Amino acid sequence: MLDSPLVVLSALAEGADRLVAQRVLTRANARLIVPLPLARDEYMQDFESDESKREFLDLLARADEVLDLPPQPTRNEAYRAAGLYVLDHCDVLIAWVHTGNRKPGTNEPTSLGDEQGTVTFENLPGSRVHR
Repeated sequence: MLDSPLVVLSALAEGADRLVAQRVLTRANARLIVPLPLARDEYMQDFESDESKREFLDLLARADEVLDLPPQPTRNEAYRAAGLYVLDHCDVLIAWVHTGNRKPGTNEPTSLGDEQGTVTFENLPGSRVHR
């Protein structure tokens, strides 16, 4: 088991996706698999800064495998498909922290109400736990 590579599945979105990929890639024998929700150029439109785009391309170049997922009718469905791909292909998904976001085109925050800040553990044998 010690010789088995540590494999991370990540779409390399800004934030936690990239942080995890960067940390895993510091380990010997680590692998990165990137399921892309959209075509690369289209996906990069979601990254605001040139620095973010460079970081994405740098990590993408370090990936062992890049998967171009099938096109979806909408952008949201493409992101959902990428998330489901990760869920369906991982052995363990450590945690999913429910966070708010902001209303499109504004800096006005949104909230998930009682779900805000809860953690859901997925893909653990026989369990789905909220904390």
